[in-house]
Amino acid sequence: MIALLASFVWMGLILDKLSKETYVNDKHELVDSQGAPIRTLRSKSFATLTDLPALGYEFFEGLQSLSIYLPEGEVLHLKISGYTWKNYSYLELETTRKRSVIITGGKAFLRDDATRKILHMTRPASEPKCGRRLSNYSGHVAKSQSWEELLHRYHHEASIQRRLGEGAGNTQDLVRWFGAIIFSDAVRRDAEQRASEALQASYCEYDTKGLECAAYESSLKPKPPAFNSGLNRLLLSGSDGLWLLYFDVSDWQPDSRVPDRQRRVRSKLASGVTVNPHDTTGSEIQVYEHTGLTMMYYQMLHPSVLPSRYNLSVPLVSDQGLSLAEEVLESRSYDSFKGGCQKQTLSGDDERKAAYSQVSFNCEDGTFTYSVAGWLVTTSADGTVQALMFAMERAGDLDNQTDVTTLNFRVHSITDGANERKHYRLSEAFKTKAIFTGCEAHEGESSRLHQDGTRRLMFSVRLPSTSWCGPGQCGSDMDGCRHNYCLNAYDGDWACRKHDACSKVSSLAGVPILACSCNKELLDNRGHGDNADLIKSIFGNNGLVPCISHVKTCYSFGWVKSRRRRRWFGWSYWGITGRRSCDDWNYINKYNDPKLQRFGYHQQIYGYSLDSQQSWPGCVPNTRDREVPDALIWAYVRFR
Repeated sequence: MIALLASFVWMGLILDKLSKETYVNDKHELVDSQGAPIRTLRSKSFATLTDLPALGYEFFEGLQSLSIYLPEGEVLHLKISGYTWKNYSYLELETTRKRSVIITGGKAFLRDDATRKILHMTRPASEPKCGRRLSNYSGHVAKSQSWEELLHRYHHEASIQRRLGEGAGNTQDLVRWFGAIIFSDAVRRDAEQRASEALQASYCEYDTKGLECAAYESSLKPKPPAFNSGLNRLLLSGSDGLWLLYFDVSDWQPDSRVPDRQRRVRSKLASGVTVNPHDTTGSEIQVYEHTGLTMMYYQMLHPSVLPSRYNLSVPLVSDQGLSLAEEVLESRSYDSFKGGCQKQTLSGDDERKAAYSQVSFNCEDGTFTYSVAGWLVTTSADGTVQALMFAMERAGDLDNQTDVTTLNFRVHSITDGANERKHYRLSEAFKTKAIFTGCEAHEGESSRLHQDGTRRLMFSVRLPSTSWCGPGQCGSDMDGCRHNYCLNAYDGDWACRKHDACSKVSSLAGVPILACSCNKELLDNRGHGDNADLIKSIFGNNGLVPCISHVKTCYSFGWVKSRRRRRWFGWSYWGITGRRSCDDWNYINKYNDPKLQRFGYHQQIYGYSLDSQQSWPGCVPNTRDREVPDALIWAYVRFR
C-alpha cells in the first residue's frame, strides 16, 4: 500500500514537472508541453501622464524611464535620473539626456536643461480638458498599472478593438493617447497606493499657459524681419487711413560696414497719402522725416487735388491718389511745395545699438516682436513683417507695464528700394538720396520774425501805387518791425497794411502763408483795379496761395525711454513722445471751411488802429521797397 502511494506521488511529481516544460512551436510561440501559450507577467508597473503626479512614494522611488509623444508623431524614450515633486499639479522629471520633463496641468513639457527653453508640449489625446474628464469619472482613480491593464484601459477608452501589435503605429497610438508612459520597477501590487480626492481638487490648478507659449514659440523657429536690402517703402494702415513709410535700415544690415557709432536709421512717414473725398478744402500730406537726432515736420498739397500745379497727369487707374503721392515723395523736384517746416532736435538716446533682436512673442497669434535699431516690428515666424508698433509715452511710472501703450500700423506691402529691375524710380530715389531731403526753415531775420509770430519777410517789392501791398512790409509793434509808411493812391492799401499784421503766419518755400481769416478780410477790402484783380488771383477762394484754416493736434515722434532694464522695451525705443499743435492748411474752397478759425492781429505801433483807412501820424513814404511796373501787373491779370 505504501509502495502504491509512493508511486502515485512520484508520477504526480513527474507530471507536474512535465506540465512546466516549455518550448517554442513552429509559430515562434512559447508554449507548454500541451501546446498552450505561456503568459508572463511584467514585474514593472506603469502610469499615464494624467495619473503620475498623484501616485505614491514607492512608484517614484522606482522610476526608470518614460516614453513621451512628440508633435512630429515620434515617440521619445528617456531614462529618468531624478524627480522633483511639488504638488499634485506639478512634477519635474530629470533625465540622462540633459532634458527635463515638466508634467503639469495634464500636459508634458520637454525642456532643454542647458538653455532652459521649452522644446515641445504634449497634450494627451484622451484628455482634451486638462485631465478633467478622467478626474471627474467616478470609476477612475489615479494608480499604477500592469502593462496588460494599461492595454486594456487604452482599448476601452479609445474604443479600439484591435490588439496592440496589430498594424503599424499602434505603440505610437497608445503613447499619443496617454501623452506619456512612465515606467517604474516598483512591483505593481506594492505601488497601488490610490490617490484620494487630490486629483479632483488640485490637478489643473497650475497655470500652464507660459509653458505652452514657450513650447509654441520654440516650434515656430522664427526668422528675423525680412527688410530686403534695408531700403524699403512700406504701405501702412492705421486708425486714420493709409500711410507711407520710407525706411532705411541699410546701416544695420548684417553685411553693413558702417561703424556702430555712425549707424543711423532714416525714415519718412507720411499720412494722408490718399485723397480724402470729404475734405472740400484740399487734402494735404503730413510728413514726419527723421535722421539721427533731427526730426522735421512739414506738409504738402496732395497732388491729386491740383495735379497741374505739380505738372503731373492723373493716372489711368484710380488708386485714390496713392501713386501720385509716391511720385511726389520720391523726388527732389517738389521740395518747393513743402510748407510749414518745423525742425526739432530729439533728446535721449540717438539710436539703440542693436540690429535685429527679438523682444517678445504673442502666444495668441504666433507673432514675434523685434527691435530693429529701436523700431518695434511685428513679424510672423517666417520673417514677414506684419505691423509696426509705435510706443506711446504716457504720464506716470513707465516701470508699470500698463503705462506703456502702442499705436499699431498694419503693413499691407513692402517694396524693395534696392531692386532696380522691378522698382526703378524708387531705387533711383534711394540711390540719389532724393527721399530724405528734409525741409528748409529760413535763417536770419525772417526766421526770427517767424518765431515771434509775425509775418515772414522774403524780398522787398510792392504793387504799383501802394506802400503796403507786397511781401516785405510789417506794421506790427514787434521789435525790429516798426514800419509806418503813408498810404498810397491805391484804395485797398490800408487793407494790405492790416493784412501785414496778421498774427498767424507760416511759410511755403519762403512765401508767407497767413491765416485764412486775414486773407479773407484782405479779399473783401481789396479795392478796385488791376491790383485788386491780382490780389483776388492770389488770395481768392481758389487762389494760388493756401492759407491756415485752424490749429489741430499732430503726433510728435522721438526716442521714448522705458526706464527699465529687464522689460522687453529696453532702454529706449522709437515711438510717439506726445502731441503738438500744427496748422491745417486750405488750398481750394479756402473760405468755405466750417472749421475756419479767426486769428487776430498784432498790436500796431503806438496802438494805431488797423481799421483806419488814413495814414498814421508820423508816416513816411515807402522808398525802401521796389515798385513792380504797371505793365507787368496789367499783363499778368489779362493773360494768366
